[in-house]
Amino acid sequence: FDGQWRRAAVWAPPHTASVADQQLAEIAAPELVALQRRVLWPSDLLVYRDFAMVLAESSRRLSGLAMNPRYHVGYRVDLFLSAPGRAWLAFCTEAERAAVMAHFRAQPPANARSAAVLRHELGAILEQTRRQGYAVRDTMFGGSDGAMSEFDDGLDAIAVPVPTAGGVHAAINLVWPRRYDLRAKVVEANLGELVATAAAIGQAFDVAQAG
Repeated sequence: FDGQWRRAAVWAPPHTASVADQQLAEIAAPELVALQRRVLWPSDLLVYRDFAMVLAESSRRLSGLAMNPRYHVGYRVDLFLSAPGRAWLAFCTEAERAAVMAHFRAQPPANARSAAVLRHELGAILEQTRRQGYAVRDTMFGGSDGAMSEFDDGLDAIAVPVPTAGGVHAAINLVWPRRYDLRAKVVEANLGELVATAAAIGQAFDVAQAG
């Protein structure tokens, strides 16, 4: 992969991507572009796959945000520290959540912060996420699978699930530079737009699947 963002219609996905993931990315691409034009900040679509969130589409190419050089289509994102991971975990089925917990009990996360959240904080985090309707990025998450001291993309994020008739398979976020301390303002000004975009993606996906 050459690191350049493309419209999803010409996205060459990783071999592990399913047809449904590809279709969801194609549907999401114009919706994320439209959202970015309305609210300024860019968004990503991440799908759940094999105990991580996987980047499938993004509108960051249209923003002035510095790009994380590691962050490309197919990039795997931490479930317990990222906003999309927490959004998916909060709203997935109990069976899916139980499978995740069983996996990580057998194979604990290598990231010390992720392991600590799993052991001590996850239940409260997911309950708060359900109550407020959106997830937030962990303050000690730098955007990679390593410690924040090793790599920090300097961003903050909120995320919501993408609801479909078949359940929650993905989430979309909004990202902005953490140094601006804008989380409360982004939630107040843009959460409604983010939720509406997620709903539009999910509804279009259901129509496509039915067809």
